[in-house]
Amino acid sequence: MRRIALHSPLALLTFVIGIAASQIWSFIWPPSVRCQGKPEPYVILRDNGLSPFIAIGIDEGVGENNLRATLRQVADEHQNDPAREYWIEEHLTIRAYLMRNGGTSYFQAATLYRYIPIRYPLEVAQKDGPREDLFYKSLWLARRSL
Repeated sequence: MRRIALHSPLALLTFVIGIAASQIWSFIWPPSVRCQGKPEPYVILRDNGLSPFIAIGIDEGVGENNLRATLRQVADEHQNDPAREYWIEEHLTIRAYLMRNGGTSYFQAATLYRYIPIRYPLEVAQKDGPREDLFYKSLWLARRSL
């Protein structure tokens, strides 16, 4: 009887930690949804054309939906560049920074990760259609760092 009484709070604590962790995970990495925004004009800050990392700058007044739409547009435009190497990293990573008067924010406003298959990315993209993108946002932190 003592053994059940000892394990019961431990099981409850494990259950609560699991639920809390799943809520935190869904807050940080929300499920991909179709955004209703329209792409904003952007400036490419860093892109050497070979690596799967691109940094862009967007106006500081951008909303979350427009930011998502802009990141998706950049991913669509640059995922099939022939010189881009996906051998080391299988994801195209696009980082957006806010811009004010030519200066960029210290922290990134959002990051988009798009899985690109190593073999035949053009054929798979045409066959499968649009992919689910992982979107991480920290827009409020980027606005504070301007």
